Amino acid sequence: MQVDSEAMQVVFGLSAETGLPFLLHHEAEDALLPELERMLLKYPKAKVIWCHVGRNRNAGTWEKFRYAAPVREYLKKYPNLYFDFLASKPGSKYHGTGQIEGVMYEVSSYGVALDPEWKTVIEEFPDRFVLGTDINTDKFENFDRVIDTYRNIILKGLNAEAAEKIAYKNAWNLMTGEAWK
Repeated sequence: MQVDSEAMQVVFGLSAETGLPFLLHHEAEDALLPELERMLLKYPKAKVIWCHVGRNRNAGTWEKFRYAAPVREYLKKYPNLYFDFLASKPGSKYHGTGQIEGVMYEVSSYGVALDPEWKTVIEEFPDRFVLGTDINTDKFENFDRVIDTYRNIILKGLNAEAAEKIAYKNAWNLMTGEAWK
C-alpha cells in the first residue's frame, strides 16, 4: 500500500488529531521516498515512527538510506519523524538479495560496534529514536537476541543521556506527551 494512499491518510490524520504515534513499515527504497515526504509535509502533527532505520536490503534500490547523512537530513526536515532500529543481528543477510542488512554496524575482527557516523547522528537527535523489537507471533524466540543487540551494541555505543532516552524515555514521551519523571 502506498504511504500516500487514502487509507494511510486516515492513519496519518488520526495520529495528527490524537497525538498518538504510529509505526510505519515503509521500505527505504529511493523510489518510495517521495510518497512518504508528501505525507510528512501534509500531516505535520502526525507522529510517525519509521521502522528499521539502519537497514538496507538492496543497494541498487536503497541508495540514499544506506548512510547516516540522509537520516540526519530527514530528521532536520521533518520534526514529526522518528525512527526505530533494525532488529536483525549484525552481519545477517537479507534472504531476498543476499546483501548484509545492517548498515549501521561496524563489523571487524575486534567485534561489532555502532558505526561512528550513525552514532553521531543518533546522539545529535537522541529524542527521535526508539527501540522496536519487530517481534510478532512467529518470532518470540528472537526477543532476547534483539534486546541484547540493542543493549550491547547500540545503547552501549552511545553516551548515557542518549542511551536512556532511546531505551525508554522517548517511548514514554511519545505515548503520554509528557517527559519521563
